[in-house]
Amino acid sequence: MCSDGDDRYRELILRSEHLNGGALHETDDRTVEKGGSKAAMIGKFRKLAASQGFREIIAYAIVGAATTLVNISAFYLLNRPARALLGIGEDSIAYLTFANAAANVISIVFAFWPNKRFVFHSTASGFSPVLREFVTFFTGRLVSLGLDVLLVDVLAGALGMNDMAAKIIANIAVLIANYLFSKFFVFRK
Repeated sequence: MCSDGDDRYRELILRSEHLNGGALHETDDRTVEKGGSKAAMIGKFRKLAASQGFREIIAYAIVGAATTLVNISAFYLLNRPARALLGIGEDSIAYLTFANAAANVISIVFAFWPNKRFVFHSTASGFSPVLREFVTFFTGRLVSLGLDVLLVDVLAGALGMNDMAAKIIANIAVLIANYLFSKFFVFRK
């Protein structure tokens, strides 16, 4: 048995569909949805998920997350020992620069092969082509190392931000820069 409100709701939907050429559709949860059915939206998402660009970005995000974890872990493990090793007091940021640079070198070496194979699907083989990719990759990462060191030094050193928070913010900027450089300069097709 339908209530008076249900009947009015259905009548409103039918009028809207008639006036708008069927542009409005009723869904199971009694909301009005513009632009198509849930099945059409799912189809659009599946098409997007099947696209090469989407898969590349997801693969880069996964490899980037792993690389970021390696970078931050190395930074954490080197941070305090670097201060002790260099005999630097807590008021100096030189230990941050050393730990950050070393963490970046470790993460650059880690990141090359997963990016080559799983993200950009490079088919370069042989010593010279792979060496060219590695040198270009490493050069791009050295540029982003400069960006990373600069951001950490400015955020943590000059602005007094927590060193780990500064490192995370710097890594986000570096992640974006590295993707663009790898896609357009290192592993271009």
